[in-house]
Amino acid sequence: IHAHLSIAPPIRICLRFRYSFVNEPLKEIRNAYLVNRVVLDSGVVLNEYSNGVKIIVNYTNENYSYSGHTVGAKYYEVIK
Repeated sequence: IHAHLSIAPPIRICLRFRYSFVNEPLKEIRNAYLVNRVVLDSGVVLNEYSNGVKIIVNYTNENYSYSGHTVGAKYYEVIK
């Protein structure tokens, strides 16, 4: 007897969203290495990579503006 494992549609959607959320910034820095990390403000970090990509991570509950980019609360911004 073969058992078939099925993931309910809402769970699939949630998993796709989480994968996309994590994969978006990581695909930009594949094969690159971290060259600098700057704390811009309490709860906001700028990571710079060897390929020139910068990722701002905002851990706060407020939007954050940096050099013309607005990073949403609890979100990130990839700058190429």
